[in-house]
Amino acid sequence: MPSKMYSSMDRLAIDNSDIVFGYLEADNPTPINTVAELCYGKGKGKTTILCDEWHRDNLANLRTLKPNGDWYKPHYLDMVREWVDFYETDFGRAKELLKWLS
Repeated sequence: MPSKMYSSMDRLAIDNSDIVFGYLEADNPTPINTVAELCYGKGKGKTTILCDEWHRDNLANLRTLKPNGDWYKPHYLDMVREWVDFYETDFGRAKELLKWLS
């Protein structure tokens, strides 16, 4: 699916949602898409939840899992963690939070 179509579908889904739940699993190679969706949702006044298992499991690694890039250093995700309404590092607890907020 072309990225332009995918992005339009994401924006439409976020526009029609009350809550944006971003899940960064530990083996996610590039957290940029999840971060963009959360920031878009936050900018639209949506409640945002970040479940960040990636950050938890990659703290010792200053680079992304992508071998040639260093953009995704953990401190960039620290900024997003400060912006979201709720932050969790465990998927089960994040899912319970989502149920509680719904």
